[in-house]
Amino acid sequence: MGKKSLRSGGDRAAVRVCCSLFFALAAATSVTRALVLTSITVDGNMSDWTAVKADPFQFAMDGPAGGLIDRDAPVGSTGRDLTAFAWTWDASSLFFYVARAASDSNRQRWWFYLDLNEDGKMSSTEYVVGVSWQGSNRATETTLYRYGAVSPAGDSLGDAAGFADGWDLPGSVTSPVTIESGSGGAANGVEMEARIAWTHLGVPSGTPVKFHVSASNNTNLPTGVLDNMGGPGGKIGWMRSFGIRLDPDRSTTSTSPGRVVLAHTASNLGSSGDTINLAWTSGGAVGPASIAFYRDANADGLLDAGDPALTDTDGDTRLDTGPIASGGVTGVLVDLQVPAGKTDGLSTVVALLASSSKGPSFTDPATDTVTIATPALTLLKSVDRAEAGPGETLTYTIQYLAAGSASSYAISLVDALSPELAYVAGSASGAGTTITFSHDGGVTYDASDAAPVTHIRWQRTSPLAPGGNGTTSFQAAVR
Repeated sequence: MGKKSLRSGGDRAAVRVCCSLFFALAAATSVTRALVLTSITVDGNMSDWTAVKADPFQFAMDGPAGGLIDRDAPVGSTGRDLTAFAWTWDASSLFFYVARAASDSNRQRWWFYLDLNEDGKMSSTEYVVGVSWQGSNRATETTLYRYGAVSPAGDSLGDAAGFADGWDLPGSVTSPVTIESGSGGAANGVEMEARIAWTHLGVPSGTPVKFHVSASNNTNLPTGVLDNMGGPGGKIGWMRSFGIRLDPDRSTTSTSPGRVVLAHTASNLGSSGDTINLAWTSGGAVGPASIAFYRDANADGLLDAGDPALTDTDGDTRLDTGPIASGGVTGVLVDLQVPAGKTDGLSTVVALLASSSKGPSFTDPATDTVTIATPALTLLKSVDRAEAGPGETLTYTIQYLAAGSASSYAISLVDALSPELAYVAGSASGAGTTITFSHDGGVTYDASDAAPVTHIRWQRTSPLAPGGNGTTSFQAAVR
């Protein structure tokens, strides 16, 4: 047989480039604000309240203390004039601290309205803790009442502006059950402490509640109420702190048309369980063709078959993460489809907003920027000899270079051998690739390079950035 000019499968090897982009989750942020939670001995010694009273979230003042206006002024008796309130809890009980303007030898009554479902209203199924306090001998008696609501929908804990101070709850108290008697009053006659077991309230320990505090000299409510207060600033009190995080901002590229999946972490930094709502708007020169949200069930940063689409789990008409425990995180995947026909360099900017379903004003943003960029590969195939006779060996080399403006992912190079060539076993090489062989004309591939070999495939194991390059090679003998 004479000398032949041979190519193994043409001047260019076949190439397939996939450009779907996925990003791993960032580390979760830890809880940044802890409540001051401690056990209180109800004995009139207020030293165990020191740390709680130093916390401006759990300690509130009633005007004129703290420069506030007392919306109930003038209060008819200094013995019923509230000046401060604080709260804390442990696994067994919820604890209350109150202070008044001056001591009083008469028996006064303090009312702690507890909104157990956090809806801002007192219903007839909820409780009021009443504590009678006689300043002359420090004696206290705690009684648990049911609230008698005026409105079938429940009575608001505050006025239209959210103030508990200056707001008399219109309902009565019913069904009294004496809980305990003791000496919860301080020796100074102006401070008092009390407690109620979580079991008496019928809720788990640490249940966050909204509250309202009142003072009177009898149980004839609401006509006997003389002073009111709530949490800091005179507002309705809430035994819940909030913290929402959505991390991180993302920036990547996509083809047009294309698809990117961007992974985020939604964190509940609040003191109790919460559900995080998610919303988005878009800007930039290119609007997304569509956006969908998924929960990253296995926290791998990838959109897998088992990752469920996010829905409205709490009935507020907003897409959300579902419940997240205090200090917990949920992986959120943003599946963004890029429209066709967009030129390189144009961008879409998606502004994400996470918000607390319990406190919608508590929010945190994240921004995803996707820029249109097109990956490309340039291939150069060469052979070490221009001519060869039967039984002679040729060495083929394929050099590839990442051109274009975006990284190339899942690169696959395939070379078909001419029927006039026989692959030399063990000769295929290619750094950073997985090499497989076809024996049936390219229909299937496996790791065996036993004859007959009809095709050789190199699959790159990592992305190739613009300007990056690689080399593969193999030998074949002329038949």
